[in-house]
Amino acid sequence: MATMGYVLLQNLFERSDYEADIAAAATERSSLALASADHFVWEWRPQHERIVTDQELYRSLGYRGADLEETSQLRFFERVHPEDLPDILEKTGAVAAGASRLLESDIRLSSVEGSYRWFALRARSHIDEINGDLVCLGPLTEITKPKEIEIRLQGVAVHVAVSGLRSRPSLI
Repeated sequence: MATMGYVLLQNLFERSDYEADIAAAATERSSLALASADHFVWEWRPQHERIVTDQELYRSLGYRGADLEETSQLRFFERVHPEDLPDILEKTGAVAAGASRLLESDIRLSSVEGSYRWFALRARSHIDEINGDLVCLGPLTEITKPKEIEIRLQGVAVHVAVSGLRSRPSLI
């Protein structure tokens, strides 16, 4: 009887390990599927000063090794372009203070080579039911190509190609 109980417990543990492996594989597949569409999961836990993103995000920016495991919010903010930092800090501050539940910002993140790529962050805050912590969660989507086109069009709108003079809408 004791042997049967041992076998049942062993099967139960093997099953839970197997189910955990299946869940981990599903999570990995989801992460890869999102990354293939230039979408990455962004999760911020202000009480713990942690920002967790898909490792695929950092891989796409050229980071390897220990850089993929880094989750401090300070490290994430160090990768944000200096011109975008005041806006993202203001908006994360508003969420942390409870003044806003939504976090929307277009930011540039640095790659290993030092170049920057544009990302649209759209996240919503909620209270974690397990520990009561504030969590802000949402997609971080690469928008480099559309943003570069937008910036070029803004430049075109300012100067008329034929005359080189400023266009009428830019003077208003």
